[in-house]
Amino acid sequence: MNPLELFPEAATWNVDKLIIDINAARKKFHNKGELSERNKYYLYGVLVGHTPKDISIKLGSRDGKDGKVRTALCDEINPYIQEILNDND
Repeated sequence: MNPLELFPEAATWNVDKLIIDINAARKKFHNKGELSERNKYYLYGVLVGHTPKDISIKLGSRDGKDGKVRTALCDEINPYIQEILNDND
């Protein structure tokens, strides 16, 4: 299953372009590689308004713990979205 199948509401977003921009920011600002497939699922979920807990459950967590999702959003995605926004000022 791909992220769009799990989060079909994201079809209205240009997520591929956003991922390209995030990957470029990751490389430019911190010399990091591309977003992992798992992090792409997290990105899709948050873009359509799901909480980290909702995303965790949709991805199969039985207990609904959202620590990994929350950490990935805070450490691997959000900083680069902020860099993209700041770079466009």
